[in-house]
Amino acid sequence: MMDSRKSIQLPKREIPVYAEVDIMVAGGGPAGVGAALAAARNGASVLLIEQRGYLGGMATVSGVPAFCPYTDHLKPVIRGIGLEILLEMKQRMEPSFQKEWESQLDWVPIDGEVLKRLLDELMIEAGVKVL
Repeated sequence: MMDSRKSIQLPKREIPVYAEVDIMVAGGGPAGVGAALAAARNGASVLLIEQRGYLGGMATVSGVPAFCPYTDHLKPVIRGIGLEILLEMKQRMEPSFQKEWESQLDWVPIDGEVLKRLLDELMIEAGVKVL
């Protein structure tokens, strides 16, 4: 049986290379941020591509109100970069917020603007190129 699909041939053209990196991460939500930071902190050159003008995913785009639980009700079960971001965001909040949420790791409210700035700073510190 003959293949009935048609094809077209595009003309050859040169496309400039934007960046040469070890790792390219698509998406600046929590998984992309974590992947980019982990790779860069371990010595890889990283390009993180995000469609919006800021990182954070649903927390900053859609205003998700809180981080999901980081504990099993007794001890932290989420650690690493995720916990680092949560704790640093809490430190950047106003004193009344810090006092109320000081020891809490579950359902901590998100300030999208604080989180945007924090994620930008973490990328800069780690040397991640963001597009």
